[in-house]
This record gives sequence, structure tokens and C-alpha cells, in this order.
Amino acid sequence: MDKALLSGRAAYHPTLPICADIVQVAGELKVALLNGYLCPANVWARILAYVEVAEASAQRVCESCGKPGKFREVYWHRVYCDECIEPVVDLERTE
Repeated sequence: MDKALLSGRAAYHPTLPICADIVQVAGELKVALLNGYLCPANVWARILAYVEVAEASAQRVCESCGKPGKFREVYWHRVYCDECIEPVVDLERTE
């Protein structure tokens, strides 16, 4: 089977669902899943529902500390709370 996969004669079909990739694209969480052929339809639907909740909540949770945040579309697209986005003030220089 390994030789067939490496040569391109066979395609990989997972037995159980697996996560193929997790990326951040333009400030949004994207999760790529592969369904396994032994996974019941109701279980696959629950997995997809959880992923949808995670993708939606990632748009409202600070990437740095986990507190409620908002999408910042400056030169980068990220989700941060007001505390994590504030500029750091050097107290020694202000005195």
C-alpha cells in the first residue's frame, strides 16, 4: 500500500476523521478535515459543528490572552483585545 500511495496509483482514505490543516487566513481560523470511512454520519456532523463553533469564536477571542477581543484590520488581520493592542509605555523614559 505504501508503494502505491507513493507512486500515485492509490489515494489515501483515512479510517477515522483527521485534521489535515489548521491555518489563519486574513484573520480567520480555517480547519481542514478529512472524513474517515468508518465515521458514522451523525458523528461527522457533530465534529463539523464543533469546528464551526471554534472558527466563529476565534473571530471574537484575543489571540494573545484569550479574553474577548475584536478583529483588527490594520496592516495585519488579527484578533486582539484592547489591552493586548495598547502600545507598551516605557515608564523610565516618561519620568
